[in-house]
Amino acid sequence: DLLTILYIFQNDKNYINKQIKIINKNLTGICANMYFMSKKEMKKELGINRINTKKMFEKSIEILNKLNIKPKILLSIEGCDYLKVKDLNYLKQLGLNAIIPVWNNKNKYGSGINTKKGLTKKGKKLIKQAIDLNIGIDLSHANEKTFFDIIDIIKKHHKKTVCYASHSNIKKINNHPRNLSDKQIVALKEVDGYLGIVTYPDFITKIKDEEKIKKEYLNHIKYAIKIMGINKVTLATDNMEFYSNLNNNYSEDTFKLENIKAEITNLLKKSFTKKEISKIMSENATKIYSALTQKRNNNN
Repeated sequence: DLLTILYIFQNDKNYINKQIKIINKNLTGICANMYFMSKKEMKKELGINRINTKKMFEKSIEILNKLNIKPKILLSIEGCDYLKVKDLNYLKQLGLNAIIPVWNNKNKYGSGINTKKGLTKKGKKLIKQAIDLNIGIDLSHANEKTFFDIIDIIKKHHKKTVCYASHSNIKKINNHPRNLSDKQIVALKEVDGYLGIVTYPDFITKIKDEEKIKKEYLNHIKYAIKIMGINKVTLATDNMEFYSNLNNNYSEDTFKLENIKAEITNLLKKSFTKKEISKIMSENATKIYSALTQKRNNNN
C-alpha cells in the first residue's frame, strides 16, 4: 500500500524516508497500491474525508517520482469505487499499471468477499477498458462470482490480458474468505495468470504460533506451485506496518519487512532449489512487471 502511505504521510518526510530505506534494502519489486474503502472506513481508518481518486493518485505519483526507490514498481489502485471507466485513460497516462476492481465490499463494478453478487454492466465495461489499455487485472479481494465473471471476460477477449491474484492464499489449507479455491486457482492458470502467496498471518492459518505460521506459509507456496507450476507463483507481503501509526487494530505480518528477504529465502531452501527460489522470489514477478510496463504490440 505504498501509494496510500505516501499520500497519508506526505508531510512527514522522515517517516517516508525511513520506509524507503527499508524497501530499498529488502525488496526486489513492489506492487504499490492506493486503496479505497467505503467513505466511512476511509474517514475512520485513514483520516481521509474527501475522496478524489485521480487527484490522490496524482499526488502520490508526484511524491513517488521525487524518491530514490530501487525496486521495480507497479502502480495499482485497489478498489475502484470512486472511479469512472473513462478515468482509466488519464490514470494510465500517469503511470497506472493495474487495478483491483473491488475491495471487500460491493461497489458499482462488482463485489468483494463480504457480498455475493458478480460483475455489474459497468464492471464489465471497466474490465474491457482496462484490458484495452494493457492495465493488469488483479483478482485478489473479489468474491467467487466476480472472480469468475472477470475470468470469463478474459477468456473471450481478443487481446492478451495480464492477470493475477497479487495477495491471496490457498483456501484448502486455510478456509479464509480472502483465499482461493482450487477451482479458482485452476481458472487463473487457464488464463495464464499468476498467484502471489501472501505472508499475512490470518490468511495462512488460524494457529498463532510464529514458527507454525511460517511452516504453513511454505505449505501454501508448495500447494500453489503444485497447481500453477513453478513459473506462475510469486510472493507478497501486504505489509501494513504503517497502519499501526493510525489504528490500534493493526495485525502484525508474519515477517518483519526489515528481514523479509533473508527469512523467506531461508524458508524456501527447505523445499526448493536455488533456481526455483529465484523464480519464486523475483523472476516470475518480473514477468508481470515487464508485461505491464512495455508497449503492447498492435498485433496482439
